[in-house]
Amino acid sequence: MPPLYLFAVQVISVTSDKWAKKPVLFFVDIQGGRHTYIIRDYLPYILVHPDDEGLETFDLETQLGTSTSVTKVEELTMTPLVGFTNNRDDRVFRVYFTDIGHKYRIMKLLDTLAVTVLHRRF
Repeated sequence: MPPLYLFAVQVISVTSDKWAKKPVLFFVDIQGGRHTYIIRDYLPYILVHPDDEGLETFDLETQLGTSTSVTKVEELTMTPLVGFTNNRDDRVFRVYFTDIGHKYRIMKLLDTLAVTVLHRRF
Protein backbone atom coordinates (compact mmCIF):
# COMPACT_ATOMS: atom_id res chain seq x y z
CA MET A 1 0.00 0.00 0.00
CA PRO A 2 1.40 3.44 -0.89
CA PRO A 3 1.94 5.99 1.89
CA LEU A 4 -1.07 7.99 3.05
CA TYR A 5 -0.90 11.67 3.92
CA LEU A 6 -3.21 13.08 6.59
CA PHE A 7 -4.88 16.28 5.41
CA ALA A 8 -7.86 16.79 7.75
CA VAL A 9 -9.43 15.71 11.03
CA GLN A 10 -13.12 16.24 11.69
CA VAL A 11 -15.52 15.27 14.46
CA ILE A 12 -18.81 13.90 13.13
CA SER A 13 -21.94 12.26 14.47
CA VAL A 14 -22.00 8.60 13.42
CA THR A 15 -25.55 7.89 14.64
CA SER A 16 -28.80 9.78 14.94
CA ASP A 17 -27.84 10.64 18.53
CA LYS A 18 -26.30 14.11 18.36
CA TRP A 19 -23.93 13.24 21.25
CA ALA A 20 -22.45 10.12 19.61
CA LYS A 21 -19.57 11.91 17.92
CA LYS A 22 -16.32 10.34 16.73
CA PRO A 23 -13.14 11.72 15.14
CA VAL A 24 -12.67 11.06 11.43
CA LEU A 25 -9.25 11.13 9.74
CA PHE A 26 -9.02 12.10 6.07
CA PHE A 27 -6.03 10.90 4.04
CA VAL A 28 -4.88 11.20 0.45
CA ASP A 29 -2.54 8.75 -1.28
CA ILE A 30 0.17 9.52 -3.81
CA GLN A 31 -2.25 9.01 -6.73
CA GLY A 32 -4.72 11.49 -5.23
CA GLY A 33 -7.16 8.89 -3.95
CA ARG A 34 -9.06 9.82 -0.79
CA HIS A 35 -9.31 7.55 2.26
CA THR A 36 -11.44 8.07 5.36
CA TYR A 37 -11.11 6.36 8.75
CA ILE A 38 -13.54 6.70 11.66
CA ILE A 39 -11.95 6.16 15.07
CA ARG A 40 -14.66 4.30 16.97
CA ASP A 41 -12.92 3.37 20.24
CA TYR A 42 -11.56 6.84 20.87
CA LEU A 43 -11.51 8.12 24.45
CA PRO A 44 -11.19 11.89 24.62
CA TYR A 45 -9.63 13.48 27.70
CA ILE A 46 -9.15 16.78 29.49
CA LEU A 47 -5.84 17.53 31.20
CA VAL A 48 -6.24 19.57 34.39
CA HIS A 49 -3.99 21.07 37.03
CA PRO A 50 -5.34 21.18 40.62
CA ASP A 51 -5.24 24.53 42.39
CA ASP A 52 -5.78 22.59 45.63
CA GLU A 53 -2.68 20.50 46.44
CA GLY A 54 -4.78 18.16 48.61
CA LEU A 55 -6.95 17.03 45.68
CA GLU A 56 -6.67 13.28 45.03
CA THR A 57 -7.61 11.15 42.02
CA PHE A 58 -10.43 9.48 43.93
CA ASP A 59 -11.82 12.87 45.01
CA LEU A 60 -11.91 14.13 41.44
CA GLU A 61 -13.55 10.91 40.17
CA THR A 62 -16.17 11.10 42.92
CA GLN A 63 -16.95 14.78 42.38
CA LEU A 64 -17.30 14.41 38.61
CA GLY A 65 -19.49 11.33 39.01
CA THR A 66 -20.71 8.92 36.35
CA SER A 67 -23.49 11.20 35.11
CA THR A 68 -20.96 13.16 33.07
CA SER A 69 -19.68 10.08 31.19
CA VAL A 70 -16.27 10.28 32.93
CA THR A 71 -14.71 6.80 32.78
CA LYS A 72 -11.38 7.29 34.48
CA VAL A 73 -9.19 9.89 36.17
CA GLU A 74 -5.45 9.29 36.38
CA GLU A 75 -2.73 11.34 38.01
CA LEU A 76 0.35 12.32 36.02
CA THR A 77 3.53 14.22 36.76
CA MET A 78 4.50 16.64 34.01
CA THR A 79 8.16 17.66 33.98
CA PRO A 80 8.89 20.87 32.05
CA LEU A 81 11.78 20.93 29.58
CA VAL A 82 15.25 21.91 30.83
CA GLY A 83 15.89 25.62 30.48
CA PHE A 84 12.34 26.76 31.19
CA THR A 85 11.77 28.97 34.21
CA ASN A 86 9.23 26.55 35.68
CA ASN A 87 11.55 23.70 36.67
CA ARG A 88 9.33 21.96 39.24
CA ASP A 89 7.29 18.83 38.57
CA ASP A 90 3.64 19.69 37.96
CA ARG A 91 0.99 17.34 39.28
CA VAL A 92 -1.88 17.05 36.81
CA PHE A 93 -4.91 14.85 36.22
CA ARG A 94 -6.07 13.32 32.95
CA VAL A 95 -9.87 13.04 32.92
CA TYR A 96 -11.13 10.51 30.33
CA PHE A 97 -14.72 10.66 29.15
CA THR A 98 -16.74 8.55 26.73
CA ASP A 99 -18.61 11.10 24.71
CA ILE A 100 -17.37 14.25 23.02
CA GLY A 101 -20.82 15.80 23.42
CA HIS A 102 -20.41 15.82 27.21
CA LYS A 103 -17.18 17.82 27.13
CA TYR A 104 -18.84 21.16 27.92
CA ARG A 105 -20.76 19.75 30.89
CA ILE A 106 -17.51 18.29 32.27
CA MET A 107 -15.68 21.59 31.66
CA LYS A 108 -18.36 23.41 33.66
CA LEU A 109 -17.97 20.95 36.55
CA LEU A 110 -14.17 21.23 36.44
CA ASP A 111 -14.51 24.99 36.64
CA THR A 112 -16.34 24.65 39.97
CA LEU A 113 -13.78 22.16 41.38
CA ALA A 114 -10.81 24.58 41.55
CA VAL A 115 -8.82 23.04 38.71
CA THR A 116 -7.13 24.72 35.75
CA VAL A 117 -7.77 23.17 32.34
CA LEU A 118 -4.47 22.73 30.50
CA HIS A 119 -5.51 20.81 27.40
CA ARG A 120 -8.62 19.38 25.74
CA ARG A 121 -8.27 16.50 23.31
CA PHE A 122 -11.37 16.99 21.16
